[in-house]
Amino acid sequence: MCVAFYSRKTIENLISAEISFKNCAVISFYDVGDNENRVDYSGVCDRVLYIGIDDIDREELYDSGGSFDTFFPEANRTAEFIIDSYNSGLDIICQCEYGQGRSAGCAAAILEHYYHNGISVFSDYGCYPNLLIYHKILNALNHRQERVELHLHTNMSAAGVCSVEELIVQTAEFGQTAIAITDYSTVQAFTEAYLTACGIKLIYGMECNFPDMQTTLVIIAKNQIGLENLYKISGAAYLTKKKISELRNGLIVGSGSETGELFRAIAAGKSEKELIEIARFYDYLEICHTMPRENVLKIIRLGTQLDIPVCAAGNVYYCRDEEIIFHILLGDEPRYVDGEDVVGLSLCETECMLDLFKYLGEEKAYEVVVTNTNRIADMIDEMSPLPGYSEQRQLAGREEAERLVRDYAEKYALNWDNERILCFAKEIKGGVIDT
Repeated sequence: MCVAFYSRKTIENLISAEISFKNCAVISFYDVGDNENRVDYSGVCDRVLYIGIDDIDREELYDSGGSFDTFFPEANRTAEFIIDSYNSGLDIICQCEYGQGRSAGCAAAILEHYYHNGISVFSDYGCYPNLLIYHKILNALNHRQERVELHLHTNMSAAGVCSVEELIVQTAEFGQTAIAITDYSTVQAFTEAYLTACGIKLIYGMECNFPDMQTTLVIIAKNQIGLENLYKISGAAYLTKKKISELRNGLIVGSGSETGELFRAIAAGKSEKELIEIARFYDYLEICHTMPRENVLKIIRLGTQLDIPVCAAGNVYYCRDEEIIFHILLGDEPRYVDGEDVVGLSLCETECMLDLFKYLGEEKAYEVVVTNTNRIADMIDEMSPLPGYSEQRQLAGREEAERLVRDYAEKYALNWDNERILCFAKEIKGGVIDT
């Protein structure tokens, strides 16, 4: 990727000379309130991001009552644009009024993040890179968050295609640091997930069904107490909202996707009062790219009104788009939205999910896709689905445990009577392996 920075005059001269900006993304800085006078890049480059911000230094910022934390709130959005442009193989042009301050600071941050040579811009005595812009963009690039998938099915769910190990590996390849396991009415994938997590934070959950309403919701465990309550819910013969309320300690409850109570109420045209009453039950409201846009917007309005976070989830059933055929063969119907082509339910990269919700606007899309999903993930403790198992592994390790079992077996194999069986059981229970 090539990175360059130019003044407004230079860019306008190049455009007038019909110089091609093919395969280029442009970040154009302009003074606040001067948006009508910004450079017109229509038909000139592949994509453009306009940023209205004044070229001020730290002293001016503090004198005006501002701070570094509040300065340049568009830094995260700018970082997303840069990363997406880089991943798309585009060169980046940074432009501001004189090409010495804001654009130079931005270019230096990009070069430092990707190539560790941002100093090359600062060593150019014709430039005065804006240090505030430089540090804000570099921080945003270095600490960019990835989304967290909060609704995912393994092959332990009906119509689930991939093993939990495959889904965890794909999550790691995407650079995402956490993932929720929410199989339909079962927790059977938890043990395999725990043994193959590979540094990925696991969120243990389940998609539950209310037989009396024929709707679903998603429950995730917040801590070890919540995990125990989740196990109790998974074993309930007949599940109701009252039962969930009784066992809600340590749990986070989400509204679910198209089969959820809230979505069905919206689709059925329920009144605003009824929708508010339904939404109050949930800790977060789920939106999915398979939902009609008008319904997504209604859920977002409810979340804003009730101060309940709205999270974008994929309702994932497989890793890659081409695996949809296996999902359909296992019994699920193809899904369509607003009369468009078939919509996939594969595990999504952050950029892909942001693109699916771009109709919300960049800031709102980032909030529901990245900010709020991480907000939920941050509420959740690290925990084991097998209480005590991790401590036992630390005490002796799996190989040591297997050796002890073999030794006991050899010791008692020649004279196998009830007394020795009992002794064997007691020693095993009191040692490494808890039966």
